[in-house]
Amino acid sequence: MGNTVSSIGRASMNRRRFLFGATAVAGAGLLAACGSEGSSPAGKTTVNASAVGALEIFSFWTSGGDALALDALYKQFQAQYSSAKITNSAIGGGAGAGANMKTVLTTRILGGNPPDSFQVHVGAEIIQTWVTADKMEPLDSLYSQEGYDKVFPKSLIDIASYQGKPYSVPVDILRANVLWFSKPIMDKVGGTPPATWDEFFNLGDKLKAMGIPAMGMAEATPGQTSLVFETILISKLGADGYKGLFTGATKWSDPKVKDSLETLKEMFNYVNSDYLSFQRGDIPSLLSDGKAAMIIQSDFVNGYLKAKKFKDYGFAAVPDSNGVYDLASDSFGLPKGVKDPDSAMAWLKLCGSAAGQNPFNPIKGSISPRSDRDTSNYDEYELWSAKEFDKGNIVPSVYNGSAAKASFVTDFGNILNVMATSKDVASVQSKLVQAADDAGFAA
Repeated sequence: MGNTVSSIGRASMNRRRFLFGATAVAGAGLLAACGSEGSSPAGKTTVNASAVGALEIFSFWTSGGDALALDALYKQFQAQYSSAKITNSAIGGGAGAGANMKTVLTTRILGGNPPDSFQVHVGAEIIQTWVTADKMEPLDSLYSQEGYDKVFPKSLIDIASYQGKPYSVPVDILRANVLWFSKPIMDKVGGTPPATWDEFFNLGDKLKAMGIPAMGMAEATPGQTSLVFETILISKLGADGYKGLFTGATKWSDPKVKDSLETLKEMFNYVNSDYLSFQRGDIPSLLSDGKAAMIIQSDFVNGYLKAKKFKDYGFAAVPDSNGVYDLASDSFGLPKGVKDPDSAMAWLKLCGSAAGQNPFNPIKGSISPRSDRDTSNYDEYELWSAKEFDKGNIVPSVYNGSAAKASFVTDFGNILNVMATSKDVASVQSKLVQAADDAGFAA
């Protein structure tokens, strides 16, 4: 079976359906089968296999390891349900993670025509946008039936929950505060990635003398600068101080926020000169093409470089991170009023299962959130990331939508985009204080 799934491409958002030409796998019985009625799946966790037909999935996974991993899930689903008609409504691009997809998704959900499920970051992104608007089904019964409450860490379930009930199924774990580096370039300055910001700037001076940017940046649209700044905030404030920014316990006027902005400002003296025209989705190519020594990004870099068959790269925690794991987690939720409730529930069960997650994550370059994950196919990075994740010192990523409501994430990205051009620390901090006030962060 080839890569024969209907999709929405980058250049066009015209959706088209395509029937997978697959045969059923004998004995495949990952999902339970029993009857269901009606179009609302509230409280329903069983699946009538004969009713599984059309399945439409929204995501912004359109390239690299992301797209390959999603295709692997589709193939698994198709193998189990040979009559399923899968529409891959994946839309790339936009200012911020998945911005174009989210725009179309909003129109669909508010118009009463939701897809069967959609990719969404665990935490505030789904809760503040869709759960509080009463557009999503709670999944506590699914968690109990499938045993997710036993294999997902409590800290992750807490992030995924609203008023004690989880609303999405995490399919992967991504770490946002990762420093990726080119081994050939790093070897020119001693071979060891910086553990502190002082070490980073010392290396930056050596690399600058060689005409090599120490840090790759990509700010053609808002996003990359805000992610880098987020990781600096964690390094300066620590886990509790950083989390307090979104509850009011830590003020955005705090001197450590100013210190973080000063560090970011200094970093811009060591970046690629074309950073204001470089696309964020292509930032790993700065390593593979030898155009920068380091970049800060999430695990998608691992999948991207593996898909490109580039091997001369390494990884480490962002300087001064002190063991804090800046978490992002892709998940899938269940909108109210879906047209194909059996297909939707079957998809969620596959996404949360060991059978679905174990092959998916090595392709994507991420790790499974399950404590019983199979690591036999994990590469060096994934083994390291899983070990760090299991330590439990987890904070939610604001860039990836887990820490704060969507309006603040947008403001955060736009304000840091201004920082990328103005380098005006006082003005940017003032704007962050105002954005926090607008978002209602209060102790």
